[in-house]
Amino acid sequence: MKLAVRESMVPGASLEDKLTILESLDYDGIELHQASSLQRSALDLAGVFAGRRIRPTTIDGARSLLSPLPAERAASLAQLRDRLELCGALEAVAVLLVPIFGPPQLPDLSPCHGAIELEQELLLTSLKALAPVADRHQIGRASCRERV
Repeated sequence: MKLAVRESMVPGASLEDKLTILESLDYDGIELHQASSLQRSALDLAGVFAGRRIRPTTIDGARSLLSPLPAERAASLAQLRDRLELCGALEAVAVLLVPIFGPPQLPDLSPCHGAIELEQELLLTSLKALAPVADRHQIGRASCRERV
């Protein structure tokens, strides 16, 4: 069995400190999600993991793909593209994407589209543009139809 943990759940002042602790506990991986790690370049992060048994398993995705504001959606889509590129560069398993927490952010336009139906359509349309990036890096795709 392989064990991985979310970055913020590990004590340590830096990513390097956290990896050292995880190695001493026989962990295999870490989910990168903290801004201090995700703001580092792919080259820098690859150097951090070089020669270590601990591997980056997953990369945190984007949070505003379903924002009612087009500019926020565009920024979130760009961030997700960058995270997919990072995932590929680090040979991580996947980018985690939870598009929404809580109730819908978009209006209910019944009888044309309910809010959830509208969000699903918007999400699928947005993600189709990123499929080639995921495919290029051989990043698997899975879906969960449950709301968090």
